[in-house]
Amino acid sequence: MSNVGSIAQLTQIKLPDGRVVNLADFNHVPIWSTGDFLTGFDDERLELFTYVAGDPVASTTNISAKRVATDSDTNVAINNGMASTEDMFVYSIQVEYIELGTANGEGDDITDATTAIPRQDTNPIPLVQRLAIFQYSMKFELEVSQKVKFESPLAMLSTGFGPVGSPSSMPTIAATPTNAIGNAGLQSNEAVRRLSVPVFIGQQEKYLARLRNPTSNAVNFGAILPSWELQDNSLIRARVIFDGLHKIPVA
Repeated sequence: MSNVGSIAQLTQIKLPDGRVVNLADFNHVPIWSTGDFLTGFDDERLELFTYVAGDPVASTTNISAKRVATDSDTNVAINNGMASTEDMFVYSIQVEYIELGTANGEGDDITDATTAIPRQDTNPIPLVQRLAIFQYSMKFELEVSQKVKFESPLAMLSTGFGPVGSPSSMPTIAATPTNAIGNAGLQSNEAVRRLSVPVFIGQQEKYLARLRNPTSNAVNFGAILPSWELQDNSLIRARVIFDGLHKIPVA
C-alpha cells in the first residue's frame, strides 16, 4: 500500500506462497477459449485454453472434422499455460453460448456450421430447452497447476451480456407452439457471479478450464419441443471467458 497525497493506493499484493505481484503492470483484459459440442456427445470432459489460434478448436469426439481456431475462438498467448511475462487474477467466469447447425444435416463435420438448422429459425440464439439440457448435464472446473481452484454447476456461470431474446414461432412445423430462445442469465453485469476469492494464475503456470459430463451419458440437447424429434446436426458453441486483472505478455 502506498500514499499519493492523501489517497491510499494498493500497488502490491503478497500471495500466500510469498510471491509479490506489482499491480501497476496489470490491465483489465479478459482471456477466452471456445469448445464445440455436438448433440449426442458422451465425452466425460472437454478441456479449454489448450490451444491457440491456428490450432484445431476443442471439440467433442462425435465431431469428425474440427474447425481451425481464430482470434474469435481464443486469444491466449500459449496453450495450457501463462507465458513467462504473463499473470492473471480471475475475478469472474462467464460462458457465452450460440447454437448452430451443419449444412449437411448429419452433424459430424462442423466445418460448414451455419445459422441454419432445419425447421428452426432462432439460431444463433439457442432454444431455451436445449440450453437448459446442456447446462444441467455439465459441470465446470478451473484447474491451476493440476489443482482444481474453482468448480460449480455450469449453470452458475451467467453470460451477463448478449442479445435480449423474444419468443420465436416455427411456422414450418404444423401445430407447433411458440418456442422460447434462451440466454444464460440476464444480460446485465449484476448477473455475473464474482468469485469471493480471485484465482491467481502466475507466470508459466499451467491451467485449463474443464467442462465435465460426470455421468458420461449422451447429452441430447438437440431435441426440440413438442415432439422431441432429435436434430442430429445441432451444435452448441460455448466460449468461456476469464475476466479480471491481466498482465499482458511483452513481445
